[in-house]
Amino acid sequence: MEMIGIIGWVLFVLAAMVAGALFAGQAAPRKALAEAEAKLRAAETALEAAHKEPVAAPVTANGAPVPAPVSPSVQKKLAAGDTEIKRLKDAVESAEKQARVASEKVVAADAKIAAAESRAASSDAMVAQARSKAAEAGHLAVQEARRETEAVRAALAEAEARAAEVSLGGAKISELARAAERADALQAELAQAEARTEGAVAFAERASRERFEAQLIAA
Repeated sequence: MEMIGIIGWVLFVLAAMVAGALFAGQAAPRKALAEAEAKLRAAETALEAAHKEPVAAPVTANGAPVPAPVSPSVQKKLAAGDTEIKRLKDAVESAEKQARVASEKVVAADAKIAAAESRAASSDAMVAQARSKAAEAGHLAVQEARRETEAVRAALAEAEARAAEVSLGGAKISELARAAERADALQAELAQAEARTEGAVAFAERASRERFEAQLIAA
């Protein structure tokens, strides 16, 4: 009877450990499974020993042993032990299956992360290329505007120098005024070109970042 009680206690502890392993993380179930399998084997060994343990039976007058009947309670506990062992085996198999599924999910997640990192590197290259092209185009526009501005300023300076030497007519003064207006207009165009350059770079960076974020969401 004490052996049956010990087996029942071991089975109860084993069931609690397996139940805990089913709800633990990926690493915990593997450790719990190893411990559960070891205790399961110990419980099976103890149960087999209980089945085979000799019972002191009474003997007849001539010394022949009289088989002692097994009480219904002992039979019930032995049957319950067999059932519990089968249930625990099923629980161990289920936990191992869940561990395999979790491992497969980890592998799939690693693959998605690697793909996302690859797309991120490609997106960075696209951003750098777009920034370089926008900066180059803006730089050329700024240089052209500066050349025109410098040409007008040179012409204006030359006209002003001549005006200081000779008396100029109304037509020449009007020409100088138009040249001054042209210089102011070119200066404004220069500022606009610089603003467009900065805007193009910002737009390229924002578009590339939005495209990359959309790819990550789709993954």
